Amino acid sequence: VNGTNSTLRASFLALGLSGTGTLTLEDGGTATVTSSDRELRLGNFFGSTGTLNIGSGGLAGIFDGNFVRTGQGTGTVNFNHTGTN
Repeated sequence: VNGTNSTLRASFLALGLSGTGTLTLEDGGTATVTSSDRELRLGNFFGSTGTLNIGSGGLAGIFDGNFVRTGQGTGTVNFNHTGTN
């Protein structure tokens, strides 16, 4: 999700639910989870892989939720930005 006015809104968000998934948030782009627990799940099931990238070398994006959790698979969060907040 790239750019200040770019938004991904989901009631359920899982990266690598049962396979491989990647989400990159950069340049002020926002991902919002709207469920009651507001959770982003990485690598939900055994053998799956989920990756969340905050930035890609420039300005960071925004994760608007309460939790980032890994499941039975592999979850990775990468911080790669030049912003200070």
